[in-house]
Amino acid sequence: MFALIGTAVAMLLGQVLGVDSFSNFAKALSKNSEPTARNTVRYYLILSHSFTFALPCIAYAIWRNRESALSGLQLNRIPHPKNILYSGIIILAAFPFVMFTMWLNQQIPISDTMMEMEKMANEMAENLLVMNSPYELVLTLIAVGAIAAIGEELLFRGILQPMFERLFQNSHAAVWVTAILFSAIHGQMQGFIPRMLLGAMLGYFLLWSRNLWIPIFAHFVFNGSQVVLKYSTELQVETAEVDVSKMIIPAVVSLMIILGLGNLFRKFNLEKPPNKTNENQTIDE
Repeated sequence: MFALIGTAVAMLLGQVLGVDSFSNFAKALSKNSEPTARNTVRYYLILSHSFTFALPCIAYAIWRNRESALSGLQLNRIPHPKNILYSGIIILAAFPFVMFTMWLNQQIPISDTMMEMEKMANEMAENLLVMNSPYELVLTLIAVGAIAAIGEELLFRGILQPMFERLFQNSHAAVWVTAILFSAIHGQMQGFIPRMLLGAMLGYFLLWSRNLWIPIFAHFVFNGSQVVLKYSTELQVETAEVDVSKMIIPAVVSLMIILGLGNLFRKFNLEKPPNKTNENQTIDE
């Protein structure tokens, strides 16, 4: 229902902006496109993601929990600064390990049709990440970072993971099933494994902190840091032709940091006295 409403709003927006099809408009983007063309696609992404993920999740939480919607989504507590710090460092330290698992993923053969779809999606993403002004940077951070982090975490960690936890009576199974669905919905097989592992990491952030703000923050940091890096350095990362021997040591160090800090994160949330943390402070429903 919300997707249909979003489509109708997009059509009205398209008439105002003179765009017949945002999908075709996005496919026609190139690195030499005008900033207004890129921004038009970013506006559409914000609109589409809001109606596909964020708004229906909020509506569901209100319908299911009525006056306690925020607590139902585990958004009613102010996150502890240590949890913010741990999750931010872990997600940034995960980059070398993620890149190595992406390289491993790309060694799995896929059909020519799927490969062509992957290339098209990557080209669209690259063209959208061309940013020539601070305004484009901020708008991209909102579209690719904030809105995506909020919407996807509301659905996967806010609604689906607790639902699977009740269904399976096993929190670890809930984390991994949600992570698999999280990766699958993106429709990119060459990034399936690293995206699944990131989804599991976000799932454990929620499982141990019981605060959805933590995976939302970590998700934003992961996406946003790539946008800022792209804007500031124009760095392009190719994993298909890299020297894998140079990736192994950074990946192992990255994994050790993830496991070490992840264990500290878990212990902190198991041991911290609830009456001595600002997580006892709640956000008004």
